[in-house]
Amino acid sequence: MLIAAASFVIRLGSGKVFDRYGPAMILIPGSILSIAGLIMLYAAVSDSMFFLAALLYGFGFGAIFPALQTWCMNAVGEHEHEDAMASFFNSFDLGIGGGSLILGIIADVFSSYQTVYMVASMMYAGCLVLYIGRLWAKKKSFNRASDFGSE
Repeated sequence: MLIAAASFVIRLGSGKVFDRYGPAMILIPGSILSIAGLIMLYAAVSDSMFFLAALLYGFGFGAIFPALQTWCMNAVGEHEHEDAMASFFNSFDLGIGGGSLILGIIADVFSSYQTVYMVASMMYAGCLVLYIGRLWAKKKSFNRASDFGSE
C-alpha cells in the first residue's frame, strides 16, 4: 500500500519535471531512490525501516515507469506510437516475469531474500550506469560535432 501511495504521489509532479527538463531529471533521481529503497529493504530490521524502504522504492519506481513510457513515445513518430507501446509493455512484462523467475532462483539458491534485494539494487545500478554513460557519450559526441562545425 505504501509503494502504491508513493507512486501515486510522485506521479502528480514528475510529469511536469519530465516535460520541462527531460528524462534525465526523472530517471537518475528515480533510480537512486529505487536503489536506496532496495538497499534499505536489504538492511531492514524494524517496521519503520520496511515502511521507509517502501516509500523510497515507491517514489523511485513511480517516477521511472511513466518517464520511460513517455521517453519511448517521444523517441518515435506519431505513426509508430502503437508499435512503440506494444514493444515497451512486452519488454516490461518480459522483464517482470523473467526477473521474478531469476530472482526466485537466486532466493532459493542463497536461501535469502536479502540477496534478492541486493541483486535487484545492482540491476538498477547497472541500468543507471548505462544511462549515464549514454548521456556522457551523447554529450561528448555533441561537443565534437560543435567543435567540428566551428572550424
